[in-house]
Amino acid sequence: MIRRQINSLQNLPLKEFFAPRLGRSSRLSRGVKYIAVVAICATLSACGGKSVRPQTNPIPEIPPVLTQTNQGAGAAVSIDSLVDKRPSAALAYDEGREIPPSGDLIGTVRKGLEQSLVGHGFSVTDSAPLVISAEVREWRADIERNYNTKIDAKAGVFIQVFDPANKLIYSGLYRGSANFQRGTLKGGEVEETLATAMSESLGQVVKDAQLIKLLSSF
Repeated sequence: MIRRQINSLQNLPLKEFFAPRLGRSSRLSRGVKYIAVVAICATLSACGGKSVRPQTNPIPEIPPVLTQTNQGAGAAVSIDSLVDKRPSAALAYDEGREIPPSGDLIGTVRKGLEQSLVGHGFSVTDSAPLVISAEVREWRADIERNYNTKIDAKAGVFIQVFDPANKLIYSGLYRGSANFQRGTLKGGEVEETLATAMSESLGQVVKDAQLIKLLSSF
């Protein structure tokens, strides 16, 4: 009887012999493909859809630097000039693509500097014994897009102080940074990150104890 079974298997065409196995393999392959498609769809869904690609970058309002001291004690200072010394006019770079700014960059930073000084107890006037000259050395955001969208922002402000004889008596470079990371950009994240970086930079100005002591001594 065993010989008869062997003979029947030998006479069976190869196609019929492997058909059940091929069927299971095909079903397994389809199952793997289905799982892969579901995983990709879930990943895309988690990313939140299509990310916004900004075409222009509005100059953001700089949040005021909060302080709980009054070291200025009402001393008057004057901001004579504030100029843009950045190497490029672009405020943001989307994977290397320059995004042109829209708005008054110098006016915005000047306002932020004034608010920082006033918040620290100083009085900003057009005429004062000490004159501040400032330069925006750096203010930019770099956008990287991969599985998540990442924004790295940096800011740098250079300050010079002149006495009543117009002699340079103090200078310093104050830097700030901020970052943001999420699946997609919904809008406004670049401006918010830039504003945070500049706010930190201006915060370093009023945290400079030697500078504050000098400004309040006249």
